[in-house]
Amino acid sequence: VYAEKCLIPQQETYAFLVLRAKDSCTAKNFEPKLFARAEIGGEKVEIPVKASEELTQAFFITHTLPIESANVSMLSQAPFRIEWGDLPDLPLSVGAGNTLELNMKVVRENGFSGQIRITPYRSIRGLRLQPKTLKPDETEFQVYLKANANLQGTLTDLIFLSATARKGKKNYIYTAPPLEYKIHGRQKSKFNK
Repeated sequence: VYAEKCLIPQQETYAFLVLRAKDSCTAKNFEPKLFARAEIGGEKVEIPVKASEELTQAFFITHTLPIESANVSMLSQAPFRIEWGDLPDLPLSVGAGNTLELNMKVVRENGFSGQIRITPYRSIRGLRLQPKTLKPDETEFQVYLKANANLQGTLTDLIFLSATARKGKKNYIYTAPPLEYKIHGRQKSKFNK
């Protein structure tokens, strides 16, 4: 298992780390030990990374809270994968109350023909995904994400969408690479404080 390069931009307080498993991976469950490296005042420092989770309140207010530990579970390789289709410029951009339409593709392998459900891998702050289940013959499809109409200011985050399916007694999941998005909310004025 290896981690993709992860950089927390200046003025930001978090980033998302993607862990990937090689096909030959035999681990089933483990607790990752991660460290962050930075240069502070000309001195290089390394500190342990603490796990946290995001909790959403009132549909769009998010709190990030530390948790005691995080475990990674390895699943069998899915007999399918989802990919982004043609996309507009990145980061994706949508106004409050509007809908973002994204093109996607599904690639089925080893004769898999079951239904595949598209869901957020984690909550998508400020966006709501319309549920989507792919029929066995679908290869290209669209997902629709509606931006919260009451959002004020600007919100930037990442979209993680997953495809899940069941075959016999096995559950499969495949997560598409994350995409950055920006929601442009309503601006406060002296009349709507």
